[in-house]
Formats: sequence, C-alpha cells, structure tokens
Amino acid sequence: QGLGNVHVAGGRWDAARGWYVRAIALLSDRPPSRPLWQCCSNLAVAARCTGDLEGSREWLDRGEDVVWMLDDPQGVLPLENGRARLHAARGDLARAEEAYGRALAAEGTPALRGAVMVNLAECLLRQGKVDEARVLAGEIETLAVVHGLEMLLPHARRALERVERNTAAVRARPRAAAAPGATPGWEGREAWT
Repeated sequence: QGLGNVHVAGGRWDAARGWYVRAIALLSDRPPSRPLWQCCSNLAVAARCTGDLEGSREWLDRGEDVVWMLDDPQGVLPLENGRARLHAARGDLARAEEAYGRALAAEGTPALRGAVMVNLAECLLRQGKVDEARVLAGEIETLAVVHGLEMLLPHARRALERVERNTAAVRARPRAAAAPGATPGWEGREAWT
C-alpha cells in the first residue's frame, strides 16, 4: 500500500493501482482488516482518477463490505468521501452532497473531516448554494486554525474567494446562478488512509 501511495504522490495513477492491487491480493488471504479496506479505498480513488468510474464504485463497495464486517467506524468517512467524489465525477451533485453529509456524520480526524468539508464546499458551489458554501468555508478556516491544519487554509480561502466571485456574478447577471459550474483549478481533497 505504501508504494501505491508513493506513486500517487508523483501523479502516477496507473502504477499506484498496480501496487494497491498487489497489496489487496496479499491481504485477501487473511481475515478482513483495516489495511484491506484502506487499500480498497485508495484503489477506488486511483480508479476514479484514471477514468474508471465503474471500477471505482466496485472498490468502494468492497471496502464498505470490509468496514461493515469489521464494524470499523473509521472507514466510513474515507469511503463516503470517495463515494461522494464518484457521484460528483458523474455529475450527480445532489447524491454527492448526501454522501459528504454521511462522511461528516462519521468518526474521523480533524484533517480527514477538513478534506471532506473542502469537497463539500466545492459541491455546494457547483450547485449554486453560495450561502451554504460561505458558512462551510468559514467552518473550514476555524477547523484549520483550531487544529493547526495550515494546509486547509488555502482551500478555505479559495472557497471564500469563489463565494465572493459567485456572489458578484449573481449581482451582475442574475441568470449566472442558474448554471453554476466548477472553476478550473479547484482541487478536491481525498481522504487518504
């Protein structure tokens, strides 16, 4: 799994997939475990990032099965974040928002919760829910400051900037809010395990 993560950090998604598949093959001969659902979650991300949306769904389903077998609440957040990102990739933003909500209702570290909040803020903006995104961006900023998660601050500030741009566009052209879209350059956050 670690070698897969190294390849992800270098943007080599196909190589990462290969390492995650090897790790899962090794873990499959053993009783279900946290490393197994973590590999499934990471493989789902790699599959989605290489355009294999069906493969991503299958790995999320398998990871979810392991989480439920183990009764491991720590697996819910990253897997629901992955499911939400998959819905968003398919353009189903309402389902993505629901999955982000389930992720945030689950147990997780402040850093993982922050990653999900960043993704939810983008989802809200893409749906034209500017006021909700503004509130959430403020919550991300607070979470980052309280927990020393400086890496989240640029994302919170970018979300706030997008809210302001969206608000200005709505004031200038009320019809612009009817067809919100993602701004190029927005990077969603994975809930890496």
